Amino acid sequence: MDSKSTILNKKDLLLLENAIISYGVVVTFEQLQKEAQKFTQSEQYIHKWIDSLIKKGWLVRLKRKLYFITSMESLGSVTVSPMVIAQNLEPQSYVSCEAALQYHGMFDQLLQTVRSVTTEKQQSRTIQGIYYQFIRTQAKYYFGFTQEVVENNYVNIATPEKALLDLLHFDRTFRSVDIVKEKLQEHYHNLNISQLIVFLEKEQTLVQRMMGFLFDQQGIDFQEIHAFVSHKKGYSKMTTDSTEFNAKWRLYYHSHFRK
Repeated sequence: MDSKSTILNKKDLLLLENAIISYGVVVTFEQLQKEAQKFTQSEQYIHKWIDSLIKKGWLVRLKRKLYFITSMESLGSVTVSPMVIAQNLEPQSYVSCEAALQYHGMFDQLLQTVRSVTTEKQQSRTIQGIYYQFIRTQAKYYFGFTQEVVENNYVNIATPEKALLDLLHFDRTFRSVDIVKEKLQEHYHNLNISQLIVFLEKEQTLVQRMMGFLFDQQGIDFQEIHAFVSHKKGYSKMTTDSTEFNAKWRLYYHSHFRK
């Protein structure tokens, strides 16, 4: 990036500093406009002013009329937590799955995708190499999260128990089931099992059967879970290519999980 693009005059600096003080580093066009009106009432000039800050790299567009204010050290790039970005992209959502598990110290791999659950229709998008996926769900499955403070921003984040259930609910792949199995093995004593059972009672039959099956894999027999599904007919498939059948849970499971 050439030196011209990093030029920040006194008026630019005051606009961005005032915006950060008032709103933080993630700002809307309307918020920038409000700060800019302290210097000029020309709407046309304000639009050009904001566009110039984008071109210079001081503002990174996250979506239409939503921006991240950069610093000299990170000019033209986003350095705020991806969870903060996800929350700002869709305020009516909560971060779940791997990102939530990472927040709770249960996932240490590099995140390339941040998955959020919402009852709203929101387009998924890629911002500077990170894919922000928004999974639309029914209101009855929109629960199991708390509001946390991340880099001075409020972010809705799934509890570890709900993050595990969401992996099974929204991503019927061998990889996701394997992650849940691994976390049950490694972090069983750190999980709130009573809370997990309460959440599980609200879940779909498939998730109940998969979680019961995975607990059995750990040698743990939860009669409460079996009671959720024992009266239900039919069967479920763990993944589309599952061929092994477990009669207790009436579940076709992947051969990888055969003992």
